[in-house]
Amino acid sequence: MATITTAARGGTATQIEVDMDSFPAHILASLAIHGLQQKVADACADKNKFETVAQVKERSEAVIAMLISGTWANKAGGAKIRTEEQYVQAMAKRAAEARCKNDAKAAAMPLERVIEAYAKAKGDAWREEYRARMNARSADVELEID
Repeated sequence: MATITTAARGGTATQIEVDMDSFPAHILASLAIHGLQQKVADACADKNKFETVAQVKERSEAVIAMLISGTWANKAGGAKIRTEEQYVQAMAKRAAEARCKNDAKAAAMPLERVIEAYAKAKGDAWREEYRARMNARSADVELEID
């Protein structure tokens, strides 16, 4: 399942649930290619930073390598958050990492288990926080959390 969030400028956000399994394979492939092209283009959008074709190619290849490695965003400003579940996971990861740093018992457990426990325990509160933050923003914005 994917959650698409849109809103009119200054309006309340609305979410549409999309069953990704309902798309035919050729449409999913087209969506993937479009998304990859957009992701690479966004990374190379700063014309002041990339003056030569070689610099753009190098940046494009770096973004593709980052995605292949399993990392969506690699910015100092924080991770891009697009859905409630990504927000919950990001907040749970932050809480779990802090706990593991300060608690020997938690540190002995796999980080994924600690993240899962936080997501289960505090997920509803974080979902509400996400909705409130998104309602305060205009359409097509992403949250960043450091």
